[in-house]
Amino acid sequence: MYYPLNDPFGEKHPIPQDMEFNIPLDMESHDNPVADSLDTDSYLQIRNDFQGGIYLYDFYYGALPAGEIYLKCHEVTENIPLSADRVIEESKVSIEGTSSFAQLVSRKRFTIYEGDWGDYYAARIEVWHKDAATGEETKLVSYPWSFISPSLTQPRRFMMKWKQRLRRAGAMK
Repeated sequence: MYYPLNDPFGEKHPIPQDMEFNIPLDMESHDNPVADSLDTDSYLQIRNDFQGGIYLYDFYYGALPAGEIYLKCHEVTENIPLSADRVIEESKVSIEGTSSFAQLVSRKRFTIYEGDWGDYYAARIEVWHKDAATGEETKLVSYPWSFISPSLTQPRRFMMKWKQRLRRAGAMK
């Protein structure tokens, strides 16, 4: 699937001024932030990956039967599914059954294709579980996030980050 080089999705869906939301951590951050949920039985953390629109997620939850964990993403103002089938497939992780709070997903990559670099919009990230025995799907948690979307219209920013990393590593002058 190909998307236009200038996608005004973020411009058309501004973040509501009174909305509270989370921002993905920088991929190089080693912080262990406080859980984003008031529910102490779950924890979701999103990190930026190497370019806009690509993210990593960690997820912790209480007791669950064996099955699959995956994400669904929606723009918040109009409830528009974001990269619907792709996010589900990319974020899917098989889990063994758990009897207590545990990390179920570690740094699993997913991509949101809507939008353009520099245009932030709010997305609701839902974490789902599909029971291996029954096939029943259950939404476990839902969190509001602000995302910056991918685009190849600003490759200079992407290249500058990599050049900085190569310089720090001594591989480039």
